[in-house]
Amino acid sequence: MIRSEAYSSPELTAAQAMYGEINERALEVEAAKRLPADLARKLNDAGILRMSIPKVYGGTERTLAQLLRANEAVAYADGSVGWVSLIYSTMGFISGLMPAQWAKEIFNQQKMTISCGATAPSGRGEFVKGGVKASGRWAFGSGAHNSDWIAGGTMVMEGGKPETLPTGEPRVHMLYFERKQVNLIENWDPSGLIGTGSGDFEVKDAFVPEDRWVILGISKPVVDGPLYRLPFFGMLAGAHAAHALGVAQRAIDSFSQLARDKIPTWQKDTVAKNPVAQTNLGRAEAQLFAARAFVYETVDEVTECVTRGDEPTMEQRRRFRLAGNNAVETATAVADMMYLLGGGSSIQRTNPLQRCLRDLHVATQHGMVSHGHYRTAGILKLMGERPITMF
Repeated sequence: MIRSEAYSSPELTAAQAMYGEINERALEVEAAKRLPADLARKLNDAGILRMSIPKVYGGTERTLAQLLRANEAVAYADGSVGWVSLIYSTMGFISGLMPAQWAKEIFNQQKMTISCGATAPSGRGEFVKGGVKASGRWAFGSGAHNSDWIAGGTMVMEGGKPETLPTGEPRVHMLYFERKQVNLIENWDPSGLIGTGSGDFEVKDAFVPEDRWVILGISKPVVDGPLYRLPFFGMLAGAHAAHALGVAQRAIDSFSQLARDKIPTWQKDTVAKNPVAQTNLGRAEAQLFAARAFVYETVDEVTECVTRGDEPTMEQRRRFRLAGNNAVETATAVADMMYLLGGGSSIQRTNPLQRCLRDLHVATQHGMVSHGHYRTAGILKLMGERPITMF
């Protein structure tokens, strides 16, 4: 695990202290198919959900590396709880990009308001007097059951056509809806990350007042600070990487514990003495350590860049996305190997190995770490830099 003092924080310590309770409640979370409200409150009380909210709004405004480490620790305890934690905590970045009037209300820490959302532009809207009227249905509303505010990526139309950026990419408004404007659809029945409550949500002719939104990849920081100068999509890729790294580390540790105690049928020695298990465990650890180093090295480099006041280069953005994709892909391969090495013991619902495998295979399907980003990164390497706002 990363042990650098630069990545430590009170929130990391608190997340590690919550391991016992989250681990013990893993089956309860899966059965409910959502994060229990009291666990959401405890994550907030631990400060984890405030890590990316500006200090001027009552947050702690930690570094990205500190936020990733804390969420990695939550994911280590349980993949579903870790997933919702990263959604809640990364949404706080938007508070640094919104006009203060709305940022203070949506991310109000005195009321312990929680926000979540989906960036995919599944909504359609039109400008009306005083704001935007929008309708749409979004998939993957992770954590929506505990959220006071739910955001949705929306294409705002002009003359019947969606707005576009100079690059030709769509101009996506991340509109913020009050919980009472949103209908949650109970259609979440996946193979993994079951406890995230990531069903669809929809709005119909919902009015969003002026400035209760940000434009993805375009909105500039309202609060000045290195955290809010980071590339938005690179930050999200880093968050998904941290989640995957935490789950995969749990798989390694769970297998290691099993291996020391288990004597397979017809064998005389424990799995721990099996040369194949020893070799594959060593290889898996090396791969995971390397993937983790790539993520945090990139995070540190880009953070140093924006702290100096410089704009991240396209090459830095490219590596940000590569690090995220590589971490999720590597973590999934590691969990697969640990599951196989665990033998028949791995399939029991009480064994974390089956949950680690299922959770990571679902995590690979998120658009933020899709295989298409490898191709985009390759194109940029082979054909030179070109502006890509959403990268």
